Amino acid sequence: VLPPQAPAWQVLAEGGKTSSHPGKPALAIRKFGKGRVVLCGDPAWLKPTMLEQGDNRTLFLNLMEWLANASDETNNGKALK
Repeated sequence: VLPPQAPAWQVLAEGGKTSSHPGKPALAIRKFGKGRVVLCGDPAWLKPTMLEQGDNRTLFLNLMEWLANASDETNNGKALK
């Protein structure tokens, strides 16, 4: 479990009430050295059938775009959606 005070992590999602870790980070991102890191507590949402539900596909594509632009400090002026 990622400590809430961990420096440089931006929490994107937290565990829900029924989670084994409610209120704890479930998806977080950070810059590390010259690259970028995505921390995912449970990759089940990445299954093809789950990517079709809700905004999972959009989240996945935004994360991949953010990771791919690791050398672009400004990320073309766009924030991670």
